[in-house]
Parts: sequence; C-alpha cells; structure tokens
Amino acid sequence: MEMTNKEFSKSVAVFQRACDLAKVEPTTRQASKYRMQKGSAFAFRQEAQEIQANLLHESISAMIAAKQASVQAAKKQEGLNA
Repeated sequence: MEMTNKEFSKSVAVFQRACDLAKVEPTTRQASKYRMQKGSAFAFRQEAQEIQANLLHESISAMIAAKQASVQAAKKQEGLNA
C-alpha cells in the first residue's frame, strides 16, 4: 500500500529538509505538490538530498570511529591484563 501524503509529510526526511530550505511548512498539500514534482519544496529537492546524504555519511563515519576506538580500548585493556 502506498504512503499517503499526510504520512509522507511527517516521515520523509528529505521532503522535510526541502520544506525547511524553501521556508514552507511540511503540510499534506506541500507533500502532494512535491510528489507531483511541483512547488517550492520540490525546487529544493536536490540540495535537500545532498544535505541528507552528507548527514548520513557523517553519522556512519562517527559510528566507524567509535567502533575503532572501542576495539583499540579493548586491545589496550587486554594488554594490561596479560
């Protein structure tokens, strides 16, 4: 079953970011326009997608760095216990 415009307006991060950039509220009507490739928010879709991709990349990088730090700490602790 396809998502309704109301559900879309509340759950799609790229759409919400595009609305922020366009300085419009992420309403059901804006979601309808966006999905029909019209409106102010749709005009900012590319920029919003790039921002979301960068945020995802930063989040993944932070998770990898935390895991590496955890592994190094475990190795160091292992060396102290040996």
